[in-house]
Amino acid sequence: MGDLAEQVKVIQRSDPGAKQAWWDYCDHHLGGVKDPGRHEASVLQEFLNGYNSGAIQHATPQPQKGGGKGGSKGGAYTMGCG
Repeated sequence: MGDLAEQVKVIQRSDPGAKQAWWDYCDHHLGGVKDPGRHEASVLQEFLNGYNSGAIQHATPQPQKGGGKGGSKGGAYTMGCG
């Protein structure tokens, strides 16, 4: 599982849109738990498969809560239904 968790971490570090895609996935499917190390390998593999195939797309990073300016409501999490 460590290798898959590391792959998700690398994706998160690759750009803000990729990180937001993971966060949106966590919020919608994983109870908001964003630490890849706390998820089963099958869950991580499902995200990686969707991300690598384009079914899970980069999202627009949302402003941090409690700070920042601007009215953007953030990104659209999308995942195809197969």
